[in-house]
Amino acid sequence: MTRKQHRNSQKRIYVQDGVYFVTLYTKYRLPYFREPVFCDLFVEELCLCKKIKGFKLFAWVVCYEHAHL
Repeated sequence: MTRKQHRNSQKRIYVQDGVYFVTLYTKYRLPYFREPVFCDLFVEELCLCKKIKGFKLFAWVVCYEHAHL
């Protein structure tokens, strides 16, 4: 692990081969997540992936046409 100074003075820890901020968009940015059933499905799939792959997820948000992890 190395500690680097970020340009806006936030301190972040970087781990080799780590993924930190992920943003994903729906195809053509269509607002699929406006429908609760698609939000529920996405969250269930995310929980399953987390369980199978064993990664740590500290925060997430789902918007109408994208999500941040």
